[in-house]
Amino acid sequence: MYQVDLAIGKAKLAPVRLALKMPGYSIVNTLGCSMNNTVLSLPRTLARHALLQQPFRLFFLGASLFASLGMLLWATFLHLGLLPASSLPPLYWHGHEMLFGFAGALIAGFLLTAVANWTGQPTSSPASLTLLVTVWLVARLGFLLPSHIPFNVAATIDCTFYPLLAIIIARPILRSRNYRNLFVVVLLAAFALADMLFCLSVAGTIQLPPSRILLWTIDLLTVLMLAIGGRVIPFFTSRRLPAVRVYRNIWLDWSVNVGAALIVLLDIALPGSTILGGFSLAVGLLAFVRMSGW
Repeated sequence: MYQVDLAIGKAKLAPVRLALKMPGYSIVNTLGCSMNNTVLSLPRTLARHALLQQPFRLFFLGASLFASLGMLLWATFLHLGLLPASSLPPLYWHGHEMLFGFAGALIAGFLLTAVANWTGQPTSSPASLTLLVTVWLVARLGFLLPSHIPFNVAATIDCTFYPLLAIIIARPILRSRNYRNLFVVVLLAAFALADMLFCLSVAGTIQLPPSRILLWTIDLLTVLMLAIGGRVIPFFTSRRLPAVRVYRNIWLDWSVNVGAALIVLLDIALPGSTILGGFSLAVGLLAFVRMSGW
């Protein structure tokens, strides 16, 4: 098993034993872990599988396969009119699965790996990683196979993904007192809320257009990309291109990140307004200025 250091931008190959101590977990043996007297274990051959040794492997693989198959499905829906008996209308299925399915897998894979490097503590075991990937996969299948998985069941499973991910990530951050990275837990909580609101909206439980919730989710993704990208891209640039002078300004970083977060609130309070448009343009210009320094 090897640890890939995403936080500092270089591959750090360091053997890591399966019997690592995890925040909130007690290791039973090298095959599983126990939490609250409930033992999660995997067969020896499965626990040692390379795909389970780093969180990004399974999630990035799942995201790439889902994106490829999703495009084929969408082309079939759109051009041949062969609509499945999905529990979601085609447009809502497309939007939800792109933002919460495809992007959700990428977010999980990256954060589970990066937080382990930020904190120096593992974020998942083979068993807990398998559980999280299974929740993600069953939710994807559930929205396409309503005859086998009712919408309420698929939606419930889907809405547990982000809370589970947030809990798993919060443990090492709190245990290591790495409080500066708690913002990712807050963002995951916001994704969880957006996912729940979307499912309630589609079910007709709340009077809120699902399309609005999808737009808010795009705003949240923008916040995450600006915050994480503002960290890793300049570092990768300076490490791999030492001749290039990287300019960073902490006030510019804060202005871009806080500005992006305010866009989410403005989009909720003043959707489609001139104020939202003007403020978004200003934040975009600040992001461009920041990026030009890299």
